[in-house]
Amino acid sequence: KLLNLKDVYFQTMRSSGAGGQHVNKVSSGVRATHAPTGVSVQVMDTRSQLQNKEIAMLRLAARLRDLGQATLNAAKAQKWKNQIEVSRGQAKRVFHGQKFIEK
Repeated sequence: KLLNLKDVYFQTMRSSGAGGQHVNKVSSGVRATHAPTGVSVQVMDTRSQLQNKEIAMLRLAARLRDLGQATLNAAKAQKWKNQIEVSRGQAKRVFHGQKFIEK
């Protein structure tokens, strides 16, 4: 599932680490934030702002997918915890002592 670009806003920043003059004068780092959820990722992997933006989109999509999966897993776990009794469906026979009794 692709992200809707209207829901994502980008901020550029100076990268950290090695790179000398290029790192000091070019804002190649990118922070992408998903507005509806507030989830954000920060990328400073490459020297190119465009490549960092693409990487940020991929990482943001992966993080949102993981967040959605975690939400589903939590809902399943809560449903399992709320199950009070184990039912057998529609039992055809009931065991009483030495014989089965048809219902």
